[in-house]
Amino acid sequence: MTKSIQDYDFIIVGSPVWAGKIAPAIRTFLAKNDFSDKNVAFFVTLGGDKPEKALKNMKKAIAPKIPVEELGIINALKNPEEIEEQITTWCKEIQ
Repeated sequence: MTKSIQDYDFIIVGSPVWAGKIAPAIRTFLAKNDFSDKNVAFFVTLGGDKPEKALKNMKKAIAPKIPVEELGIINALKNPEEIEEQITTWCKEIQ
């Protein structure tokens, strides 16, 4: 059975960041779906230290809807315990 985002009220979208940009498949997903009347949260993973540009581009892709929350996960492999705590906290905040 094919699922549609229309079946959900709350959508969480994640993407790796490649050269400062979200993954092409995620960009296509955002462009092809209607997020009006949805609560949306974004997260990105990256090796650099500036997730803001990618998160901004994700928000722009579903404008005018603003995400309820966003998270940039930086260098997850270097600090796995710290990142796990950060993700757990974020998940509790967006419930």
